Amino acid sequence: MDAAQPHDEAPPADAAAPAMRDLSPRAQRNWGRVALAWQTLGWVLLVLILLMVASQLSHGMAAAIVLVLVPAYLSAILVHESGHWIAARRCAMAVANVGIGPLELQPRRRGLRVRLRSRRGQQRDYGGWVLAYPDPRRDLRGDAIALAWGGCAANLAVAAVCAAVALLWQDAFGRTVALLLATMHGLVGALNLLPYPVGGHSPSDGLTLWRLRRNRYEDLPGASVKRFFGHLSMGLDPNDLPPELLRRMAAEDEPMPLLLDWLAFAIALDRNDEAAAGALRQRLRERVEACPQPLRESLADLLALCELHWAFHRALWHRGGAAAAELELLNPRARWLWPLPHLAPRVRALAAALRGDAARARHWLERSRRYAENDPTPGLAAYEAGLRERVAALIDTPPRTGSQAA
Repeated sequence: MDAAQPHDEAPPADAAAPAMRDLSPRAQRNWGRVALAWQTLGWVLLVLILLMVASQLSHGMAAAIVLVLVPAYLSAILVHESGHWIAARRCAMAVANVGIGPLELQPRRRGLRVRLRSRRGQQRDYGGWVLAYPDPRRDLRGDAIALAWGGCAANLAVAAVCAAVALLWQDAFGRTVALLLATMHGLVGALNLLPYPVGGHSPSDGLTLWRLRRNRYEDLPGASVKRFFGHLSMGLDPNDLPPELLRRMAAEDEPMPLLLDWLAFAIALDRNDEAAAGALRQRLRERVEACPQPLRESLADLLALCELHWAFHRALWHRGGAAAAELELLNPRARWLWPLPHLAPRVRALAAALRGDAARARHWLERSRRYAENDPTPGLAAYEAGLRERVAALIDTPPRTGSQAA
């Protein structure tokens, strides 16, 4: 296998994928108006409920009911995304991250990692998401339908339970809170079933379900990248990526072809093929620079990750030199490193080993080991163990100097 490609030869760029059957732009705009009207109706309904019960409650209780509205909305988001999350896990998907309001969560083998979303991300989206990659060995279309239904079904189930509680509860305050929760969850669940583009670009669960009922999974927008990362997230051999998927990605717009170069770059590094990796690194940089500004900004993290991998492997190969100096400049708190918590400690361990600080090198290797072994991606722990062994071998080895490190 040539190190520059995941298969024996570059996949030809076939003709474009079959056209997807979709709602017309006009129909999507109309459904967007329906969604806006539904949201307006929902808030009017909530206000009417408050006015109806205000006379039955004291001023303090009425004020407390108003304060419940924000937690009720956040609970609807939490339940909705939890429904998607549970559906993804039941379908054996790899859940990469979950957004709930201002928080971003990363599932691990044991526990969760949590961080505040960036201000820019919060400005774009006040709701949430579940980023999950499918297992390519399963029924992709069936699993995608289950994932899309999961959030709405969870909201509607909670709405039904809260409505039943509101009917049975005798206490006026508790009955009102249950009624508000039932209304909020019902509104959110039904809203997400409407087939419209959220924010004008991201499909709602309803639009996703509409497309899945009328198309093959492979023809949906974003299906190629989900299949690609689904294959890798399941720990499957990159060389076994379906040729049909590679041809499809090569024929699609950026960043799909760029991801093929990224994969080839990673394979070249793993094979210690410095020449091929260097050429692919340069090609990646040129392709990113040629992208439109918004896409170029979204690919900045991927490019930074490639540069870090390049510096790490060159420092391993040459045991020092300019690449080792680049490792010392790493900002371990960079936001793009957060999804890969094992990476920064491994890099810092190599930097410490190359400058002769054995104690710090072992400290960072141990931290990297703990993160890697808690990563849910199959095969990652074994892969990282191999890299840590190479770093450990340098701890008691004097670094090269002068022309040796060139």
